Amino acid sequence: MIFWLAFATLLYEIVLSRIFAYILPYHFIPLAVSLAMLGLGLGACLSIFWRRLEGPDGSAAALAALSIALLAFIAELFVHWGFVLIVASAFPPLLVLGTLMARIYGASARPERTYALDLIGGSVACLLAFRLFDRFGPITILLALACAFGIAAAAVASSRRFRLIGVMAAALSAGAAIAWMAGLVPNLGISPPCGADKPMYEAMRRENGRITDFIWGSAGRADLYEHPVFKNIKWIYNDATNSSYLVHDPDTPARKDFLRGLALNIPFALQQPHRVLIIGSGGGLEIQLAGLAGAAEIDAVEVNPATVALVRRSAEFAGRIYDVPAVNLHIEEGRRFLSSMQRPYDLIQMSLAFTSTAMSGSFTLVEGYLNTVEAYRLYLSRLAPKGLLAVLDDSRERSLRGVLTAVAVFEEKGLSSAQALRRIAVVGNSVDGTGYAYLVIVSPEELTVSMRRRLMALCRKRGFKPLWVPEFSAEEPFISLLSAGREDFSARQPLDFGPRTDDRPYFFYFGKGWISLWQTLRPIALLCLVSLLFALVTARILRTAEKHTLRPAALSALCGVSFMLVESGLLQKLMLATRSPAQVLSLLLFSLLFWCGVGSRLAEFLQRRRRFQLWGAFAAAAAATAAAAIFLDHRALEGVPSEMQRHALVFLFLAPVGLSLGMPFPLLLKQQASRPRVNALLWGINGFASVGGACLALMISFVVGIRMSMLAGAVGYLAAALLSYRSQASARRQEVGSNAVSA
Repeated sequence: MIFWLAFATLLYEIVLSRIFAYILPYHFIPLAVSLAMLGLGLGACLSIFWRRLEGPDGSAAALAALSIALLAFIAELFVHWGFVLIVASAFPPLLVLGTLMARIYGASARPERTYALDLIGGSVACLLAFRLFDRFGPITILLALACAFGIAAAAVASSRRFRLIGVMAAALSAGAAIAWMAGLVPNLGISPPCGADKPMYEAMRRENGRITDFIWGSAGRADLYEHPVFKNIKWIYNDATNSSYLVHDPDTPARKDFLRGLALNIPFALQQPHRVLIIGSGGGLEIQLAGLAGAAEIDAVEVNPATVALVRRSAEFAGRIYDVPAVNLHIEEGRRFLSSMQRPYDLIQMSLAFTSTAMSGSFTLVEGYLNTVEAYRLYLSRLAPKGLLAVLDDSRERSLRGVLTAVAVFEEKGLSSAQALRRIAVVGNSVDGTGYAYLVIVSPEELTVSMRRRLMALCRKRGFKPLWVPEFSAEEPFISLLSAGREDFSARQPLDFGPRTDDRPYFFYFGKGWISLWQTLRPIALLCLVSLLFALVTARILRTAEKHTLRPAALSALCGVSFMLVESGLLQKLMLATRSPAQVLSLLLFSLLFWCGVGSRLAEFLQRRRRFQLWGAFAAAAAATAAAAIFLDHRALEGVPSEMQRHALVFLFLAPVGLSLGMPFPLLLKQQASRPRVNALLWGINGFASVGGACLALMISFVVGIRMSMLAGAVGYLAAALLSYRSQASARRQEVGSNAVSA
């Protein structure tokens, strides 16, 4: 049963993360997702005191309660989207799941095998979750889980009353699923929720617009938004936050002239490129512009397949944008695609090409890597000698950081800041109403005089403002940047505009100094402290109930913290080895949990055959983690063009780390196999500490980098190895002393 409970738990957590990403502001996501682990930990504590859960009827009652709690959460989604109520209604299923799983751990005679099944069940859920999400959507998955738990309640119940409750819960879930799939229930998200703080909902309230179509996807829900006045343009929002334009098919000269007058068209008008790469093609506006400019080859890269599907469903309005012969569509992360391409481009263009998660500044899950020094280095290496990189944004701060990032890349080649600026131009846009307020143009060579003149002529003709065109136009802050140089200029600014690297990719954070850093990380730090406080309280309860539990509790906490430090770092380091952030979550978590499950059984085998000790398992985890932090990097896979080969290599790369990380905790549980309550609470302490570890990983990587976060995990495992060794040595001395007294 532990396999299916772990499968359901991970599936529910992943579905929750996608629902929260759509209906709640992104800065709440870390808190909401972390509540999952808190709920499991609290459920473990509850299992110790809730004796009525023992026996088949207790399990049936818990499973029926789980089914009803899921139905209540689904109902809340349709009634009210308040943050407190949403999180509160999502919490009870996690509490019950934690209680059931802790009970199983407490009753298990072989906890190491239980742990292995737990991890393997979670790994299978990670492998299938996003595929199920793309095919069925979140509501159908939740209803299926509710129905399955109702059926399970009826199956395990020994009394007629609990069997009837289970049947009723299953019937209610099945009926709701049929009604939902038959379209008898209003679509989730058509009406703006009360108080929701997201751009799409704000636009709906302000403009009285409406959503006419939507598609759920693992990379984000895509909504088609219509303004009541503008009939020739629509908006596609990703997770109600990041928008792109869907423009009426330019089938008349007037519509073509309108598109040519947009700031987005400046890079196309400068050189009439033959081969174009568009990163974040979204609604396809830049594809239309590339077609008007006569581009013969257009590589359109979009990370969210739901957006592309929505564009294709709107073909009657916008035309068959993605299906014309010149367009090659690629559903994957832009930088991942470009790293496998060797042919040069005449133009690489990105317009607000970043994930909604990264844009929010919440730094959750996986940060975007499209704007780091390594990324700009890659873009420039893939341009033809006279090619251009064009980056459009609505933020002055982000655009200035993009300029400084390009300057830093040129300085790596031996150029001065002044020489680098001769390869860069910046245009301000406040006239065409698109929201793309700043255009940064970067060339691998010095911009020619003729190109600069054409750029100035385009600005005069369309009313754009040339903020920086070498020798033709200059405004602040580029005048100061030219005179002071990049490093001195950055040091004098009140904000931090310095370039970001893959090890610290937080492109959307501009704070300077410890006060700003504390204000940014304060919610995460407080959540870390709360979770660790829960772990301490649980350890105190355990120490009161059982003797000699302080060291096992400390080892369990170190396991949870260190594991999350490593896992979070691996998510970041290997994101570019896969097609999208959703895939890295699925592939990496599947691989890591799978190998941890195998490592759990391997530890049991080694201990039985070779007297493998707990301190040795911790030491092996520390060594493997340190090696992964130092040597494991996504760039090792950049030369592998096949997606299947890359995924296979990621799976194999994670084998040493996963095997070593899967060994310590089951051996710790095995030591306490004769004390069921201890094992249940150790599992709860591990869950609480995991929340603290995830928060700590973010704080460390934010301050000193992702590599140091993983090395901190190695230090945690090393500390656990030393503590375990001292505990074993102390026990051996006591045993020797007892034998001597007896003799």
